[in-house]
Amino acid sequence: MTWCIRLISLLLSVLALQAEPVRSVRDFGAVGDGQQDDTLAIEQAIAASGAVSFPAGRYRLTRSLRIELARVGPVTLAGHGATLEMAGAGPAIHLIGTVQRTAAPADFPKDFWAKQAAVSVTGLDFVGANPEASGLQATRTMQLTVSRCSFRQLLHGIHFTERNRNAIIADCHIYDNRGAGVFVDRVDFHQLNIGNCHISYNHGGGIVVRGGALRNLQVGACDIEANVAAGSPPMANILLDSTGGSIGEVEITGCSIQHYPGYPGFANIRYIGHSTPVSFTKEQRHGNLIITGNMINDADINIHLDGARGAVISGNSIHLAASHDVLIENSSEVLLADCVLDRHPRYNPERKTNGGPVRQGIVIRNSNRCTLSALRINGGKAPAAIDISGGEYFNIHNCTITEVTAAALQLDGVSDSVISGNILAPADRENLALRVQGGAGNLVTGNLVRGRSEVEASALQRSQ
Repeated sequence: MTWCIRLISLLLSVLALQAEPVRSVRDFGAVGDGQQDDTLAIEQAIAASGAVSFPAGRYRLTRSLRIELARVGPVTLAGHGATLEMAGAGPAIHLIGTVQRTAAPADFPKDFWAKQAAVSVTGLDFVGANPEASGLQATRTMQLTVSRCSFRQLLHGIHFTERNRNAIIADCHIYDNRGAGVFVDRVDFHQLNIGNCHISYNHGGGIVVRGGALRNLQVGACDIEANVAAGSPPMANILLDSTGGSIGEVEITGCSIQHYPGYPGFANIRYIGHSTPVSFTKEQRHGNLIITGNMINDADINIHLDGARGAVISGNSIHLAASHDVLIENSSEVLLADCVLDRHPRYNPERKTNGGPVRQGIVIRNSNRCTLSALRINGGKAPAAIDISGGEYFNIHNCTITEVTAAALQLDGVSDSVISGNILAPADRENLALRVQGGAGNLVTGNLVRGRSEVEASALQRSQ
């Protein structure tokens, strides 16, 4: 009998869902010809039924569709070949919830789920027709899903503000916007998943997070490229800037992240720590970053970490950096392992960017307790393929560095570190292969060196 009861319950649930009124905006007078102002008609449709359908057409908006979830109720906006043309300033759609605290069940009042749960926007094409027009803005929402949408010619594609919880952005095209593709603007935000999206040619960065308190950001299986424009400050395809807040627990996996090297300072991935301490403590809660299984190439700097802690960079193919493949500054507890940094013959090895050669290489400055393991570095014109200055407790082992035009491995002012089991073979065997100068207490052992070696005796001695 138990299975019968479950079956009947399931059927009743399905019938209840089917009974939910889904209203077309056409029923309320929207025309969708790109000429008539359809703002009021769409507002009326949403007010009458949160489940709204947009048939094929171009719907012109002259002001934001401001949707207060606590008043309107469950909201599902579904397009079927429909374009929202935002002719006014601000977001085409502004979803406003009442989330106050965490995503824990106990932090929600009983009436919250009846009105504000599982908000979805799907199948809509957002287009700007005003310099200040944006696509979708979300403020204090819970369990927002944005899927199969496109955002173009806007200020920002998707803009999060104040506080949000448990959002998903999936299967979207975010393309050719004047600001950021996805902008997390000083938000208290936990659990943001961005997957299977194409994010490109956004002038102010692809995925941009500034300040706030972001935790649990997953970016996976996305193509993210060329999110920069002439005249903009140094930006990144993925920019995570903890200044004034804290950003932590981030995973970037299985993505293609690339273009353009012609903008000095532009990075494919840039993570800035230096977060604000938690009130009444000494805690700084930024860090814990994973970058793994990605194709990362063709920027001025491919990966830039400044003030990172607890970062893992592994299993990536990294190449064609005008300045640095990897630049790590003021960081600690960083693992860089199992990556290939190669001048692939399918790309012109003599290519020049910004009037100079493509240098590539790894630079680490003023950092501590970092491990570099099983890196395969081939080619590059940097002063050193791996150049480390300042810091202590490095472990550099099992790396293979070949065909570089200058030094293979160089340490300056580094102490209490181990360099072992590496193959160091610059293109010209008369060139410097290994240099260790300054610092103290280092162990250099078991390396295969094919080139000149300069290791200061004082750098090996233990300091008193």
